[in-house]
Amino acid sequence: MQNLYNNYFAKDKSLRHYTQHLLLALLGFFLVSLFLGSLSVPMLFIFLVFSFVIDLDNLICFLFSRSKYLDLYEEVMASLKSKNLKKVAEIATINHKVMNNLVLHNVIFYVLVWIAFVISILLQIDILTVISGAFLVHMTFDILDDVKQLGHINNWLWPINKLRGK
Repeated sequence: MQNLYNNYFAKDKSLRHYTQHLLLALLGFFLVSLFLGSLSVPMLFIFLVFSFVIDLDNLICFLFSRSKYLDLYEEVMASLKSKNLKKVAEIATINHKVMNNLVLHNVIFYVLVWIAFVISILLQIDILTVISGAFLVHMTFDILDDVKQLGHINNWLWPINKLRGK
């Protein structure tokens, strides 16, 4: 058991961050289901999928900004070519905090998702409640994790800084 932990779940190992998101997604679904009034397997599945879909934002940023992250890009591509998915996950876990200017990981999108969540509850739109709830659980964890790991949330403020001309 210790070997399993050391290889996959310890700090900077391939499954640590994703496991944390999975556990929080399960907890988050049960909290969101309080607003739905019921639990269902399809809604749980949708919640789990959208808890991870939001992280495609990192991949898109990475692929479209490869010149900025060239060393990482080359390491990821080499790991993908050799089918070493564990290495790709480790690279993502270790380096995902350096990605800035993410479309879905910023304070403006966070506020919009909160608005969608509240409206979906008021209008009883279950699917929107589940999707926005999944995004909120994921992003709230990421914000708190950034405060703990980085000591700030500057990477979430980039749209405001850009509007201010900074």
